[in-house]
Amino acid sequence: MHPLREALAERIARLRIGHSLDEESDLGPISNEPHHRTLIQRIEDLRGLGAEIDQPGELPGLAGFFLSPTLAIGSDPDRTTAELFGPVVSVHGVDSDEDALRAANAHPSGLDAYVFGTDTDRAIAIGARVMSGEVRVNGAKLADLGDGSAQSFWGPSGIGGHGPAESVRVFCGDRVVGVDSPDLPL
Repeated sequence: MHPLREALAERIARLRIGHSLDEESDLGPISNEPHHRTLIQRIEDLRGLGAEIDQPGELPGLAGFFLSPTLAIGSDPDRTTAELFGPVVSVHGVDSDEDALRAANAHPSGLDAYVFGTDTDRAIAIGARVMSGEVRVNGAKLADLGDGSAQSFWGPSGIGGHGPAESVRVFCGDRVVGVDSPDLPL
């Protein structure tokens, strides 16, 4: 097994899947039955695109729409472009930076993207070419998990972002009006 696949599977297996109000739970159920069915179908679609599916999480003996976080390994990255909005990640091996960028930019919408690498300058250069609302290099921004966090969206993923202020501002038609210094050349 590839070391990344093994590490992800081990991490998922340690997650406590359970009731969303149980403070011991790391992951609750999918919010509704139609979306749960959609995710199950999309996982099968990934299998149809050649993915090996790992679902190492232990499901609780509770009523609800529970789903193990899922790894889809080895599907065709040019055809694996759906935004799933669930605990599913597709992992693709690539042979070059250009292959990675093609896979990352294959779909017109993008919420967040992550670039990991030991050469930080190279990772930044690649991240600058990823078409996504936000790109993180070698990490994640924990502030996105906060109730008041703001996030940029691109393409048909959404308008404006999330967070209480941004959610309201989308409907307010905000504008920016600036006044330049009279000393600036025209």
